Amino acid sequence: MQRKLRKANIAVGQTDKSKLFFFIDAQEYEEKIRKYMSRTNAYQEITNGICSLADDLHSVLTLLDYLLKHNRITKEQYKQMYPNLKTLDLAHIYFNLKAHKPEISVRPILASINAPARQISSFLDQLRTPIYNYVTKDITFINSIDLIRKLNEYQKQDYLTSTT
Repeated sequence: MQRKLRKANIAVGQTDKSKLFFFIDAQEYEEKIRKYMSRTNAYQEITNGICSLADDLHSVLTLLDYLLKHNRITKEQYKQMYPNLKTLDLAHIYFNLKAHKPEISVRPILASINAPARQISSFLDQLRTPIYNYVTKDITFINSIDLIRKLNEYQKQDYLTSTT
């Protein structure tokens, strides 16, 4: 089947926000991706054949070494943010079709779970999340029961009106 699809120049992938698969002319799919990348100018395709993984790793290690040397982070924090060299991989992008939209477009998916800066990102997220949750606790709903409770509080304070 894969051979027939390749021969017919058909791309196969998973649709966005569902477990369905799509079949699309490979050139049309590539054109949608090119248009998206051109319109957003947010991503750059590596076309020179040179993998930037070593440069990315060097940048991360240089930063971590600098922070440790200048006592901006502890040795324990350094260890937490140090990349896992056994699973290191270059961050990459792929695109899912938004088949649920009238004008079928693409959604970028970034795969960076093993990228050099991943551990730094996780570390910072662990620091930031409790602060964010504390600051937004009054305007964030955890579930439907929480929504009902907060609406009741809103009503008790006479904030709930016909224009709310």
